[in-house]
Amino acid sequence: MLMLIRDIRDAGDHDRERVVLQAKTDLEAGAYVLIAARSAASGKALGGPVPFCFWFPDTVVRAGDLLVLYSKPGVTTQKDNAAGGASHFFYWGLEAPIWHADNLRPVLIEAAQWQALAKTTAALEHHEP
Repeated sequence: MLMLIRDIRDAGDHDRERVVLQAKTDLEAGAYVLIAARSAASGKALGGPVPFCFWFPDTVVRAGDLLVLYSKPGVTTQKDNAAGGASHFFYWGLEAPIWHADNLRPVLIEAAQWQALAKTTAALEHHEP
């Protein structure tokens, strides 16, 4: 995995709640999806229904850059860091915080290949690297 989940910060505070990720190498953020997966009593993520999902928009990210995903609504921005690199800010658009309880775990999925059914069944849209 070329991007890592670093932390959940300010869980339960809707204005500040965010997931912080970091790129290990230059990458395209649009190849990643973060889901809120239900967790078992052991804390491990479970399969099944996914109540929340965020597919990162196509954004060029450099090695060491931070990706900060706020739960609240907002507008995607980028800021250069004093120590070098950049922070990319994304907004999920949720109406309430989701990380304050132990029943959800962030799971990062690399989606290098995907397929979507078009509005009609005449054609499929797909992506392969």
